[in-house]
Amino acid sequence: MIDIKYISNLSNIKLTKKEEKLYQIQLEKVLDFVSQLNEVKTDNKIKISKGNIIDLSSVNDNVRPSLDTKDAMKNAVSQHNDYFKVGLILKKNNS
Repeated sequence: MIDIKYISNLSNIKLTKKEEKLYQIQLEKVLDFVSQLNEVKTDNKIKISKGNIIDLSSVNDNVRPSLDTKDAMKNAVSQHNDYFKVGLILKKNNS
């Protein structure tokens, strides 16, 4: 079972009880659908580490001004010295 409250907390999204129930069902359906990939026969298939490799050497890079720090930080939930401050996401396993 997926912990939708944990996921919404990680993504800093407030959900109503109704939304939690709806998204729980939807996410489980998506994961069930994707899990069908486990049934695909992959014997005798060439293993690759990268998908389609696209040659981008002909693409022109256009230099543009970047977003200034003040504009970038104006919607930050928490910040410290012009850096986004985020909570702990991964827990250290002490076993």
